[in-house]
Amino acid sequence: MNFRYRLEGVDKDWQDAGTRREAFYDRLGPGKYRFRVIACNNDGVWNEDGAHLDFKIAPAWYQTTWFRLLYVAAFLAFLWGLYQLRVHQLRKAERKLREAIETIPAMAWIAETDGMVQFMNRRWVEYTGLSRLGTVGELGKDVVHPEDLDRSVRRMGASFASGEPFEDEVRVRRANGSIGGF
Repeated sequence: MNFRYRLEGVDKDWQDAGTRREAFYDRLGPGKYRFRVIACNNDGVWNEDGAHLDFKIAPAWYQTTWFRLLYVAAFLAFLWGLYQLRVHQLRKAERKLREAIETIPAMAWIAETDGMVQFMNRRWVEYTGLSRLGTVGELGKDVVHPEDLDRSVRRMGASFASGEPFEDEVRVRRANGSIGGF
């Protein structure tokens, strides 16, 4: 007696098994399968109906949808943790920078490239009496001596455009109205 078999969804054609009564399949993934067998008698007549066996291979724990969702959630949580760690590091560095700026014996402020002042140290606030933030130009009009203002604004604009550091000395109005150097 000769046999042919076919695993639907895996085998395209019938596999000739000869007289062997076994079939081997490696690496079948999870899913539903139908295994079909047909045989021929000693006269060479094939039974076209044959027999079939339906079976299901359950997914391994790491192939399940809930595991994949959990994996994605864990990965996103890991990325969120890295982000939070970096934010914490940047805030710590910013605190250190602000502490350093507060302890230097000079008036200092920090501005973005668009001219918006982001920070003024305590010495600047105490000396000028200005604690509000705004653009460098607006603040300069209030405290910088008019003869120094245009030159300083031009140099600062060039610094912003080139990205080069900027340092300048100008006469600044004190909180009591008198003019001093900066």
